Amino acid sequence: MLFVSVYVRLLYLYTFDQMPEEQAFCVLVNIMYQYGLRNLFRQGFEELHLRFYQLERLIQVLDALLKVL
Repeated sequence: MLFVSVYVRLLYLYTFDQMPEEQAFCVLVNIMYQYGLRNLFRQGFEELHLRFYQLERLIQVLDALLKVL
């Protein structure tokens, strides 16, 4: 998925490029567990699909509100 690719690239640019490999891996593991990102990438990507649906609905609601203003 495009989201996964972009996420990994950004993470690499801002973190992994500036620290040793072992430390970068520990940072990735901590991020995955502390922020609940691990569940997004489980088999089937159900959680990720849910989050994208929620984001899409939020954008639709906000778009409708902005058109009224």
